Formats: sequence, structure tokens, C-alpha cells
Amino acid sequence: MKKQTLAVILFSGASLFNLSIAQKKKVNSATLAFKNTYNSNMLKKNYEGAKTAILNAKGYIDEAAENEDTANEAKMYWMKGTIYSNIYALGKLTNDSSLLKNSNELIETAAESFKKCYDIGSKYHYDIKSSVRDFKSLLNPVADQAIKNEDFNSTAEIFNANFLFNQSMGITDSVSLYYTAYSLDHLNKFNEAAQKYTELAQIGYRPVDNYILANIAYRNNKDLEKAKAIISEGRQKYPDSKDLLLQAADTYISANDPAGAETLLNEAISKDPENKVLHLNIGLVYMDLGKKEKAEEAMLNAIAIDPVYEDGLYQLGAHLVNWARDISNEVSDLPFNDPKAKGLEEKATEIFKRSTIHLEKYIELVPKDKDVLNILAQIYTYLGNAEKANEYRTKAQ
Repeated sequence: MKKQTLAVILFSGASLFNLSIAQKKKVNSATLAFKNTYNSNMLKKNYEGAKTAILNAKGYIDEAAENEDTANEAKMYWMKGTIYSNIYALGKLTNDSSLLKNSNELIETAAESFKKCYDIGSKYHYDIKSSVRDFKSLLNPVADQAIKNEDFNSTAEIFNANFLFNQSMGITDSVSLYYTAYSLDHLNKFNEAAQKYTELAQIGYRPVDNYILANIAYRNNKDLEKAKAIISEGRQKYPDSKDLLLQAADTYISANDPAGAETLLNEAISKDPENKVLHLNIGLVYMDLGKKEKAEEAMLNAIAIDPVYEDGLYQLGAHLVNWARDISNEVSDLPFNDPKAKGLEEKATEIFKRSTIHLEKYIELVPKDKDVLNILAQIYTYLGNAEKANEYRTKAQ
């Protein structure tokens, strides 16, 4: 009985040993199907043959991944990452939708497998790097064409795959991350784009530019609180950046917070007093705050810096026209013979006269702006100058 029992035990042990060998053969079969058959067909551009080979390799590696004897082997993880990434690559290269049904799953599984292999030990580090390098080389022409065609779904996916595969080895592929963010931005996936721009800024890749891009993406996503927060983070890290300061001011304007914008623009002007745009912008902020005199003063500063500043001349003229009209409307609402009427009428007339100075300079630069020509005709009608009113009315026709 003892001998018989020993024989049964030995037989059972042999069966387990053979099963383990069989599973290891699955990894080797996957490796051979990939290295020999798949790569050979790819070199010959026999894509149907390559497709058959890569799917056969996937079958082998999936079986090995399910067996406890090989499920956690470094080689299995390397081959799984390589096979899954190449299924995706072949699908994109040949535009084969049957290979791309679960493209995100293919990419995520490949990245996860590469990372697990990399973390086990250094034996397959070079092999992983080679697999990732080959993946990128294979899809570079596809990515370039996708950029030209503005196929941002493809560019987002390809560059994200490049980024994730490199990340699995502890490498930050900043260029791929940027193009992923850029693509998501163009797909109106603003929140995702903002997160990736933020990641780029935080790792020091063109930080000022990417803080601004993150801010813009959050604003496009109507998330003004995050937009404020990210530009504030950028300003704390790069306090001397004029671009971040201006972006912060613009963010406060977008958030209907002119008081906050005023503070930031005054800071910006103190650092760049000859910047006509800053003076004009703070003038517009003063308009929103109802500070009409300060608005006029700021805009006068803008055109003092550049007397032929079209936008400055137009905005100043428009501000004065609207201000004078508000006063004129106020007079209309007063009771008959109200003693305040005369003083208000005189003030409106004076402001209308000031507006013509700047609008006439503007129309010399932009002589075909019919809206401004008609406004000048109306102002001169109000001022009782029929000759000038007819002149501008004729030019507007």
C-alpha cells in the first residue's frame, strides 16, 4: 500500500509539473508568434498575416495571464504589454475597426502590464523600452497625419498611449502629454485638458504657458473658481510673470469681479507703465465699476502712449458718448423746469464734444466704419452743427 500511495503522489506531482511547463509554453508561444510571425509580416507589410499572428499571440498570453504559475511573471507582463499595444497600433495603422473596438482597454492594459513588469525587476527593462520605442515609431506617421487632418480623437488617444507607456517606466513624456492636452482641448473636453495642462505646468514644462492654458480651459468649461485657483497657483510660483498677472486680471473680468481686476491691473501697470493695452483695460474695468472719470483718465493714458491706437480711440469715444447719453436721459426724466436740468445739459454737451475729438481721430484711421460715422452725425445734430452732421451722414451712405 505504501508503494502504491507513493506512486500516486509521484504521478500527481508529475502532472502539476507538466501543467506548469505547459503554461510557460503559452508565454513562449506568444513570444514566438509576436517576434517571428507578427514582426516578419509587418516587415513585409502583410497586415492580414500580422493581424492573424498578433491575435494568436493574444490568445496565448491571455491564457498565461489566467494561470497562477505564469500570471505574475515578468516576461508574461512584458509580452502582454507588447502584444496589447501592438494590437492597438496595427488597428490604427490599418484603420481596422475590429482591432479597435476596445482601444482604451488595450492601451490601459498594455500600460498596466508594462508597469508591473518594470516594477518586478530590471531584467526586462530594456525590452519594455524597446517595445515602447517601437510602438511610437510605428504610429508616428499616423499621428502626424491625424494632426494634419485635425483628427483630434486619434491624436488624443495615440499621444496618451505614448505618455502612459513611458510613465509605466517612470518616464514623463512631456511632449506626448502636451499633445494629449491640446487634442482634448480641441475636442471641447476642457476639464480633462485643464488637468493635463496643469500637470505639465507642475512638472516645469513651459510652466507659464501651461498655467495660462489650464486657466483658459477651465474658463471654457465655465469653472471660474478652478480658473482663479490655477492662475493663482501659477502666480505664486512665478510672481514676476507679467503674462500670468494679465491672465489673472482677465479671469477676474470674466468672473464679473471688476474690483479684483482693478487691483491686478494696477499692479500690472506699475510694472509696465507704457503698456497701452493695460491702461485701456483698466479703463474698461472702471466703466464696469461706474467710475466714469477714472475710466476716461485711463483711456486718455492709453492714447497718450499711442495717439493712433484705434481700439483706444474707439473705446474712449464710445465711453464718452454713452456717458453723455446717460446724462441726457437723466435730464429727460426730470420734472419740467427742474433747476438741475441746465447744469446737466451743459455737462452732457461738454462730454459729447469731447467724444467727437476721439471719434474723429478714429474715423481718420478707419474711414469706412459706418456705425461711427452715423454716431458722429447724431452727435453733431444734438450739438446743433447741421453742416458737420450732414457731412458724416453723407459719408455713411
